Parts: sequence; structure tokens; C-alpha cells
Amino acid sequence: MCTNYVLIKSDGSAKLAESLGVDANQLIYGDFRPGAKISVVTGGSEARLLRQATWWLYLQQTPKGLRPHRDYFSVNTNYRKLPQKQEFKHSRCIIPATAFVESQDGKRPHLLEPANGAAIAFGACTRGGRTR
Repeated sequence: MCTNYVLIKSDGSAKLAESLGVDANQLIYGDFRPGAKISVVTGGSEARLLRQATWWLYLQQTPKGLRPHRDYFSVNTNYRKLPQKQEFKHSRCIIPATAFVESQDGKRPHLLEPANGAAIAFGACTRGGRTR
């Protein structure tokens, strides 16, 4: 999983928002890095909610508020390990995106996005405004 991703206002993001049952005008758009405020979609098929969360696995309380905890850097989680990890047993959410950054060695990042301009979505977990 990436650490950085992008959500731009486009036809693709508008179509994704519509399919998720949320208002595209209420999404937070931008280039997101760990610690950023992002939009997540929660709820079931009957009623979905658009909420704000912080993009990171573990946060710690600091005098300036919640910040990413540097001791817990978690990307590329293997889906087979999810049932064993307590942190992934909380409410699920969907993160709308139009592109994400990936790097094999941490030195040469690549922006990956659908060629047809469509938006994509990540599955994640939330707890207390934190995104996992």
C-alpha cells in the first residue's frame, strides 16, 4: 500500500462519489501524505456517510494534536494477516482516490493512475478518526 495518494476533482471522482452515494463537492481534494486530513466513506449499502479522518495507521497525542506515530509505519499489509491483527478489526471504510504513489526501493516514486481517468478506491479501517 502506498503512503501518498491523490484525489483530484474530475469526472472520475464525481462518478466514484455518486456510486458510493456521497456528495463529490464534500470530498477533500489534494495530494495526501501521512498525517493529512482525508475523506473516507463509512456505512453500509443502506446509508453511507462521508467523514474526515487522518491518513496514518497509528496516531499519538502531542501538544499540537494527533500526529503520525513514527514507531508504527505500516504499508503493504498482507491481506492474509488482517484477521490476526487487532488494529484491523474496527469499522471499515472506503478511501476515494484518483492516483497513488508507489516505489519499489523508496527512491524512485511513480504516480500510478487509471489511463481512462477513472477514480479508484482503497479499502481501509477507521477508529476514532484515524485511518488504517
